[in-house]
Amino acid sequence: MISGKKLKKLRLMRNLTQKELAIKSGLTDAAIRNYELGNRSPSKEQLQKISETFDCDISALINHEPNSIFEIMHIIFDYEKDMKFRPSADTGEITGLLSNDVDFNNFLI
Repeated sequence: MISGKKLKKLRLMRNLTQKELAIKSGLTDAAIRNYELGNRSPSKEQLQKISETFDCDISALINHEPNSIFEIMHIIFDYEKDMKFRPSADTGEITGLLSNDVDFNNFLI
């Protein structure tokens, strides 16, 4: 469920040690270490505490591994209305998707 790599990357981006993250999120440093190593997964409540500490959405910590192009397409279609995707065309040929959300476009770039 949780991606240990993403958790560690976010923690390091915030310049936090495992112990500091544990204190800020109300967990133990052993728990954080085990989440990062993939030995354990946090409960929904623990995951919520971690995401609040990072001030990010829980989905930033979840491991998303679509197994096929169809799963990727379903993810895109699920967010199509929220993100207001529109096709990007170059010389009359569709080359990608854009969103009306500037932050999302900047994220993609």
